[in-house]
Amino acid sequence: MDIFKESNDFLIASIDSLQNFIESNDFLNEYGFFISYGILCALVGVAASDKGRSGIIWAFISFFITPILGGFFVAFMRNERREEES
Repeated sequence: MDIFKESNDFLIASIDSLQNFIESNDFLNEYGFFISYGILCALVGVAASDKGRSGIIWAFISFFITPILGGFFVAFMRNERREEES
């Protein structure tokens, strides 16, 4: 029975420390840049996919050349889907 009590106490302590870490906003301060960068790369991929290009490839390209430049490149590309429909 002591094993269950010790593992339960450890689990509660782990959950409390994780909750304190998230509540202290250190999580967003440390990882917010990377999360935002990844979301922007994904948005460039979605925009490229809407224009008939490979979204995954453009998401990776924007990861390496920054999402701002990737977004500009995708914004000024021809729309392949519109040309296929004509």
